[in-house]
Amino acid sequence: MAPAKRPVQPEVRILRSEASHGIAVSGRTLIVLWQTETRAQAVVELAAVLATHAAELGRVALLQVIGDHATSPDSATRAALAEMLKANETRIVASAVVFEAVGFRASMIRSIVIGISMLSRPKCPHTVFASANEGIAWLSAHLDDDPSHSAECMRLAVAQLRQHAGHVST
Repeated sequence: MAPAKRPVQPEVRILRSEASHGIAVSGRTLIVLWQTETRAQAVVELAAVLATHAAELGRVALLQVIGDHATSPDSATRAALAEMLKANETRIVASAVVFEAVGFRASMIRSIVIGISMLSRPKCPHTVFASANEGIAWLSAHLDDDPSHSAECMRLAVAQLRQHAGHVST
């Protein structure tokens, strides 16, 4: 009799946890939570983490979740985000950006995100979503891994980043 297989537990590594943003890795997915202000230096850091992660594991997925208290990035940060996507387009399997807020402000932020996509025109699939679950479902379908496991890992990573962000002092 073969031993019963235990389900693989999702593993999430928190790489950065600050009041403004957090970065986590789960499997081949890089998860970013932009909580408040998106700074150009944080985008440069994200690009370096993405390149390192892709060098270790091959092409990776990128999930960026924009918190409902996040402010619009300034023009330098928008340019850095567009450059980050363009410079890493061959390292990214697919990229999802989520902004879950509603109303005029949410529409404005989504328009900015779409504008950044149009500036960079990444060759990888890149889409904006209104909910984390939609973005996670779409992104996990682009991975070679078990989509349900990948989705579970991404949801856990987002939850952990949100939890850590609540405990970080500014």
